[in-house]
Amino acid sequence: MIESSGCAEPLKPYREIPGRTPGEKCETIGIVPGKLMPLSELRQIQEQCKITVFLFFDERIARHSTMQSDIDNYSLLPPKARPYLELHQFYRVIEEEGLELIDGESVSAEILTVGELECPSCGGIRFDPYIRALLLSDE
Repeated sequence: MIESSGCAEPLKPYREIPGRTPGEKCETIGIVPGKLMPLSELRQIQEQCKITVFLFFDERIARHSTMQSDIDNYSLLPPKARPYLELHQFYRVIEEEGLELIDGESVSAEILTVGELECPSCGGIRFDPYIRALLLSDE
């Protein structure tokens, strides 16, 4: 029934990952809270497994709020004004601003949490997986 709605099909790669919960599925592919991961690996996981990666720049917000509350609180702001960006938006901003990542392998983020968010356009029949990560500074 969900398959015929068209809302679930984009998640096929994610659903094929072994595990029952988002945490189990992410652990299967090497995503666990506390782990440091290169942005290039997170980008590959996002593209192949269809898991949205939210990259945070503000450590306090990243560690002490929920993804749903952040979306509720910041969704009306332009993306560049938010304390986070989806990973694909981050790379788009880097490109638009003419910036370069010196080495995608050396820029890492700490995995904070994994979970699912209700798809806002699917009427509650689909929950989309996400990874919440904190971009680490050189300081």
